[in-house]
Amino acid sequence: MKTDPDCRVEWCTRPVKAKGLCGACYFHARVHGTDPATRRPFGPRTLDEVLAMVAAIEPDANGCRDSRGSFWADKDGYPRAQFGAQREVLTRLVLADALGRPLKGGMVACHACDHPWCVERSHLWEGTHQDNLGDRDAKGRTARGEGTGTATLTEAAVREIRRTYRPWMSRTDPGNRGQLARRFGVHPTTINNIVARRSWTHVE
Repeated sequence: MKTDPDCRVEWCTRPVKAKGLCGACYFHARVHGTDPATRRPFGPRTLDEVLAMVAAIEPDANGCRDSRGSFWADKDGYPRAQFGAQREVLTRLVLADALGRPLKGGMVACHACDHPWCVERSHLWEGTHQDNLGDRDAKGRTARGEGTGTATLTEAAVREIRRTYRPWMSRTDPGNRGQLARRFGVHPTTINNIVARRSWTHVE
């Protein structure tokens, strides 16, 4: 019998909320009027069951195994799995099983296919966080300029700013930085950064 402060349902590891049950099991018992132990568990209970669920996912045309719908994902789209009291990044578990050892300290599971939801072991490789960023940049997956989704300007506007910009020369010839800033709805410092190529560096 379980003697810890977790839910009294044998397979559940969530903390007790009321009458020896976690919130979810207690809610189930009240709504359905049945023993919560008879309901479907919260996913797999052992690492072997996690890996069996991964193996049961059919690969798509690109060989990727889509974990969405089988496992929950974090805010960045990476799947996670819970077994026992542990909650782990699923790709780390799959890669560790493929390597036959835990990942080394400071290492992460990187995707060759660039799909964070993919759990196909042949698409995963061990690398540092910096390796992962370098792989992203080499494949051109870094959002820049208009691709960031928050950009006020367009590449055409940046080219126009650089083409028409006139610097401050004197009090009688203050240049047109302020006019460009008002025209394109940005701060004058933004104009400086564009002209000096501190921003929008990918635009010729």
